[in-house]
Amino acid sequence: VGAEPDAPRHRLRLAPRIPAAWDRLELRRLRVGDAEASLSYRREGARHIFRLDQEAGAVPLRLVFEPALPGRRLLAARVDDREARLDARRAGARVVAPLQILLDHERTVELRVEEAGAAGEAS
Repeated sequence: VGAEPDAPRHRLRLAPRIPAAWDRLELRRLRVGDAEASLSYRREGARHIFRLDQEAGAVPLRLVFEPALPGRRLLAARVDDREARLDARRAGARVVAPLQILLDHERTVELRVEEAGAAGEAS
């Protein structure tokens, strides 16, 4: 999941590379100092939905979130049910969609990607 905790700065970097065959993932108790965070993931076709939450700790963590998803390009992004513009980039056969958010409450990140093989491309 590419976890890099930085307790003095109350920061956590997560860079999950979700395998194409996975449609679910759940991580609990990711420790950063006295804080604990969780991540759950599910895929529904081209939609990749992440729920991120801080479950313990007095100071909200700043999350640097860089999921790498199988696909050609990012089609749409939503954070907490609001449209978001992300500076996505290709990394081989994956799309990386970085963002930074404060985990002061449960966050939902939904990314829709154009899958490899879409638009007439051979799989």
